[in-house]
Amino acid sequence: MLTSELHNGYLQHLLTMNCRVFIPLVCKKCGKCCREVGVDLSYFDPYSIAKHLKLDVSEVVTRYLGEVAYADEKSIKFGITKPRLPCPFLADGVCTIYPIRPGPCRSFPIVTDFGDHRIGCPARQEASRAERALGRGIPYYTTPICDKVLQARHTPFIKKNAWERIESKYLKTNPSDEALRIFLSVNEAYVSS
Repeated sequence: MLTSELHNGYLQHLLTMNCRVFIPLVCKKCGKCCREVGVDLSYFDPYSIAKHLKLDVSEVVTRYLGEVAYADEKSIKFGITKPRLPCPFLADGVCTIYPIRPGPCRSFPIVTDFGDHRIGCPARQEASRAERALGRGIPYYTTPICDKVLQARHTPFIKKNAWERIESKYLKTNPSDEALRIFLSVNEAYVSS
């Protein structure tokens, strides 16, 4: 653990650097978190799920979430009675609602104090290798991929000679093709001469 003085110095170092490198956390869709961590079922939106799965909202609730207490054309009230582990939306090891999964699923394992609940998340392992390779001298941030995150990114330009070192270090971590593609497309846009 860093002392307060060292910690503040490190933060100041990060703030004055001329770049911040984006490390993508790319879900491998292995289903480990769906089987072993579990999300509170109240995060799941039965209306979005019904539309995605092409089912009636009442059917989504009774099949995946719990018991319907009240339903009409515009609203539904239900009690959550289904177990959250494994996730009820996991079928044959695949998330059936992946494109519309709730926030906690999208941001796993980042929102869990950058840990992965000891499940060996392959995405977290890949990002951790990149973080270690870049080391403390290069400020970076790691986050799951989503359009909102990428659009909101405001980073000073990365100097070309610094980018060559960063790119070389990242390539040595043997990232997946998708992670490499995202890493390059996002970060190369900020390289200046």
